[in-house]
Amino acid sequence: MNKNKSYILVELLIVLLLFAYLGAYRAQDAFNNEGMTLAYPGDGQGTIGWYSEYIRGINNNGILEIFGDRFYPSFGGGFHKPQPVAFFWKSLIYLLSFLDVDNIYDVSVVIIFSINGVAAYLLFRYLNIHSILSFLGALLINLFENFDARVVGHLGLCAYFGFIFSIIVLLHITKHHSDNIKYNILLGSTIAFSFSINEY
Repeated sequence: MNKNKSYILVELLIVLLLFAYLGAYRAQDAFNNEGMTLAYPGDGQGTIGWYSEYIRGINNNGILEIFGDRFYPSFGGGFHKPQPVAFFWKSLIYLLSFLDVDNIYDVSVVIIFSINGVAAYLLFRYLNIHSILSFLGALLINLFENFDARVVGHLGLCAYFGFIFSIIVLLHITKHHSDNIKYNILLGSTIAFSFSINEY
């Protein structure tokens, strides 16, 4: 790896850690108070109920639970998974399944906040904006009221990093590779990924 790539990776790691720290700081009440969570009654509590059901399935069926609703979708509401759930969310819950179920929700919020921040930062850096201004711009985007309004019940609605990555890929392809089918397939895949995270 050349020096420039190493510098970029270190820069992104620093930005990721800064956003993770800020996200954990903002969620500290949920982490410091047993049984408290960022999820509100209703959809947020329903999501925690789904986490619990999903983790029970993991304990009974192992990692194959990730693919369970691809073959036999069950529909319902309340404390049961409401619909077939995107692979991204099931994978995240699987990776965090060692935590208490209410903490999984809160850690997911911090992770989403961090990835959103890195994605926005990357977009600004791709546009050749100075690193400090890029961080401030990413911070501004990440602190829009949409995140706080949605995070209490709809994690997918506050996970907009997929769309930001799609914009970066679109800008790069239109500038350098607009007639290359492989890059256009990459763009389509990025857009599909972003819709699988935030389907609204």
